[in-house]
Amino acid sequence: MGRTLDALKHALALFNQFSIPVIRVGVQPDRSLEENLVAGPFHPSLRYLVDCQISLDLMVEKILSLNRMPKKILFKVPKNSVSVYTGNKRENIRYIQGRFGFDEVFLVGEELCREIELVA
Repeated sequence: MGRTLDALKHALALFNQFSIPVIRVGVQPDRSLEENLVAGPFHPSLRYLVDCQISLDLMVEKILSLNRMPKKILFKVPKNSVSVYTGNKRENIRYIQGRFGFDEVFLVGEELCREIELVA
């Protein structure tokens, strides 16, 4: 699944670069698919997982731009994107805490925010 997410993350970035909208990633999950799937990655929320990976990359990029690492960190994100920045089962938050040693990672969803902003 990891290789699939990585490949899709790069493909979506490329489509985004050329302003090509992507309306679906993966296949429509239904009972017959689940019964007949032989091999390969499958997840009913594949697009969500890819968006979580992209969001994690954006947060890591912002953190790496800091001159020094604080104990706590706060990101302002678009209000409708808080869940993808948090990650599936809080995966992104745990990853950032583990990699950078932050005591706490805060995400604040703001209505007028259009892209991620690192507050500190």
